[in-house]
Amino acid sequence: MGEGFLVKNIKGIDIITAEEKSEGSGARVLRPFPGSQLDHVDPFVLMDEFFVNSEAGFPEHPHRGFEAVTYMLKGGFVHEDSGGNEATVREGGLQRITMGKGIRHSEAPASDGMNHGIQLWINLPKRLKGMKPGYEVIPEKKLETSTENGVTEKILIGKNSGPEVQTQVRYSDIKLEDSDFIWKIEAGYAGFVYVLRGNGLIKTGQSEFDIGAGQAAVTKRTPGESEYRIETEAGMRFVSALGTPHEEEVNMHGPYVD
Repeated sequence: MGEGFLVKNIKGIDIITAEEKSEGSGARVLRPFPGSQLDHVDPFVLMDEFFVNSEAGFPEHPHRGFEAVTYMLKGGFVHEDSGGNEATVREGGLQRITMGKGIRHSEAPASDGMNHGIQLWINLPKRLKGMKPGYEVIPEKKLETSTENGVTEKILIGKNSGPEVQTQVRYSDIKLEDSDFIWKIEAGYAGFVYVLRGNGLIKTGQSEFDIGAGQAAVTKRTPGESEYRIETEAGMRFVSALGTPHEEEVNMHGPYVD
């Protein structure tokens, strides 16, 4: 996809086009941040859409200072870590790794075909950087899903769905079929929408703009509640991630967030 572009200040939203990267051993990722356009979206410090075939993967490597949530869209991932955890996350499910004071882990494809998913890094507040690492797998059947008026929403992280994380987060997988969706940002929250498939419009007031696969709409923390209407005619799938910013300096260097 090459270098992306940034459209600034459209009624409180920035549009980011993901940059293509090579990671691990032969893995391909599309990364809206961090990159040349945006460092992070507090409390989120990295978001990757990854594509890993049977010959690629992520050999053992270290991490600390954040939580990683991996959501599998196709295939699966085999996880092993220095804490003795060994498990496979399958299509439609997710895993949460709390890196805390430090952990080493590896991730390998679980199927012969393409293994496709999203990895989201959620920063830990300074007071929890030294916490004990932890691990959790949530299968798809345990995630809350609802369908109404052409909108299907799966709650990946929420009040009664998904893994436990140390930051207040609402994370969803949303599918639209010739319909619209109200993207509501509560007061004090920040986050983004990232489009996986299709294209549509984001509208607010008298303004509207296009958004399509591989692009993210980013909103920073605001004092009041705001709403945006996302519309599509041909169908669209995206994830929405909103969280409470820690408002602390982010020191990110490679696999560490200190």
